[in-house]
Amino acid sequence: MKKFLAIVGWVVAVPFLALMWLLNDSAPDDQKAAKASARELDDFRGNARVACSLRIKEALRNPASVEWDRRFEWPVIDDGDGLYTVIAKYRAENGFGGMNNEARQCLVARSGERAAILGIE
Repeated sequence: MKKFLAIVGWVVAVPFLALMWLLNDSAPDDQKAAKASARELDDFRGNARVACSLRIKEALRNPASVEWDRRFEWPVIDDGDGLYTVIAKYRAENGFGGMNNEARQCLVARSGERAAILGIE
C-alpha cells in the first residue's frame, strides 16, 4: 500500500511541478528585468555597506577595536545621479583607550553592483 501511495504521489507531483516551472518561466520580460534590477540593487547595497566599513576601518586609530552595529541593516539612501549615502554605525576605541559610539556617512558612487567610496563624513 505504501508503494502504491508513493507512486500516486509522484504521478501527481511531477506534472504539478512541471506546470509551475512553465508558468514561472513564462513571466513577461519586464517582470524578469524588474527582478534582475532589484537583485542588482540589493547586491549593490551590500557591496556599499562593506566598502564603507572597510574605508572606516582604515581610518580608525585602532582598527582591531571596531564593533559594527548591525552592518547589513545600515541605511543606503539614493541621492540621485548614481550617488548613494550609507549611514554606518559602530563602536571603536578612541585615542585614550575608551570606546565611543560613532555614526558616519559614506558617499558612494554606483556602477552596476560595484560601489566606489567617494568620501566619508
